[in-house]
Order: sequence, then structure tokens, then C-alpha cells
Amino acid sequence: MSRTIWKFQAPVQDEFDLNGPAPLNIVHVAPDGPTGLLIWAEVDPNRSQTERHLRVVGTGNPIPNDVTRHIGSVIAPPFVWHLYEATGGA
Repeated sequence: MSRTIWKFQAPVQDEFDLNGPAPLNIVHVAPDGPTGLLIWAEVDPNRSQTERHLRVVGTGNPIPNDVTRHIGSVIAPPFVWHLYEATGGA
């Protein structure tokens, strides 16, 4: 396996799917302006595509029942978003 780090751009919306080569292991998230996220993930460019279903939850909002783990939080004043992995698909 030849892993590397790739950067992905994603919208700040309730849920979305992130697609890329496996293992698509998210290592960091950061703001990308007022309406976007930057996501860095370990991938192996030689492996097939995989999909991760993600949810964005704002501070003070209910956490959906389908979330399985917290990935990271993004501070983009005045907002703080929390990125979670979830079951299902967008």
C-alpha cells in the first residue's frame, strides 16, 4: 500500500458523501471560507474508490441518531461545526 494525504473540499451542509480512494482515513478538517470545509485524508491512489457518509452539526443543534463517531470540529467565527461519520448516504 502506498498511502498519501489528499485534500478535499466539501460544503457546509447537513450531510454529504465524501468519495476517494480507500482507506479515506480523515486526519484533519478546517474551514474553507464561510460555507465550506477542507478535509485532509489518507488515501492509497492505487486502490478503488470508497465513500464516507458525513454529517455536519452546528454547536447547539441536536446530534442525529445515525452518527457513529466524531471526526473533528471546525472553528469559523462566529460558527463552530462538528463533523461526524454517519450511516446511510446523502
